[in-house]
Amino acid sequence: MQPEEEPSTVSADVGERSGDRSPDMAAWSYLRSETTESFDELAQYYDEFFIFDLERPEEPASIDTPQIEEGDSEKIPTSSGERLPALPEHVGVKGIPALAIVVDDCGFSMEYARRLRGCDLPLTWAVLPNLRFSKETADMLRAEGIPFLVHVPMQAYVDPDGKAGGAKFYSIGVGMNEQDVRNAIVPLLDSLPGAYGVNNHRGSKATSNSSVMRHVMNVLRERNLFFMDSSTSSKTVAYRTAREVGLDAAKNNYFLDNESDREKIRAQVDRAIAGAKRRGSAVAICHLRPETIAFFESTDASYFTSRGVRLVTLPELVELRKEMEGHE
Repeated sequence: MQPEEEPSTVSADVGERSGDRSPDMAAWSYLRSETTESFDELAQYYDEFFIFDLERPEEPASIDTPQIEEGDSEKIPTSSGERLPALPEHVGVKGIPALAIVVDDCGFSMEYARRLRGCDLPLTWAVLPNLRFSKETADMLRAEGIPFLVHVPMQAYVDPDGKAGGAKFYSIGVGMNEQDVRNAIVPLLDSLPGAYGVNNHRGSKATSNSSVMRHVMNVLRERNLFFMDSSTSSKTVAYRTAREVGLDAAKNNYFLDNESDREKIRAQVDRAIAGAKRRGSAVAICHLRPETIAFFESTDASYFTSRGVRLVTLPELVELRKEMEGHE
């Protein structure tokens, strides 16, 4: 299936997909043969969240694409007329640039969650609500003081429109009014208490719609929650809208595991490190997949510090950016 959106220009900083083959199929094959979790649960998860997620132009825009995001000198006008600066990216900790890594799609396997938890790295987790192990995963993270986001499914360009037609694939979509959005997102937030904020799962179409994004951000503002734009489309307005309504926010710069190959993941991590050193900080997304976990199991914080960056959580990164904002 061809994407409905014209493909965006993707820089060399973003991992390439090979042909039409889903990069998740290797992980899916592994899960079928190796996991001790419920096969039916995983099959439903992959059918509904991964397969359709990959039939879209869901890549972050080039890290050097000129657009209003963290670190731009242009200020973002708020609804009150105040001009709110984008949070600065040049945040270095004692001269060391900072990198935050978010692990998406948690909640479908406690086996994988426990393995990742054992890596002892300052990662931020993103938990999909309403999966078999969503609550147990969030409870574990909250008890151990590990920051996590509610990973809210949003409409991609390949998904059907309409509140009912797209219900199988997303919670937030175009055409939803303010009450629709509130009715959809509040139960998701309530199901995972203690979350630091929200990021979008898929969502190339929803995050490109300013009206829908404003409805989402208004709910998050009421709860004093953070928003991270996963940058699944170059047309996203989610980060800008979050800042317009006064939320703490950040934007993804890299996908690390578009291909389930440990060495390719390592190469993407190195690109993210290089980007953080150029800009002062960066954010990257990976997923709860076998090869990604194996990469983290094979490394530690010294991998990052030896390459000139400090690995931090998203809350730490946001506070560092705020400190820099106060000094500019």
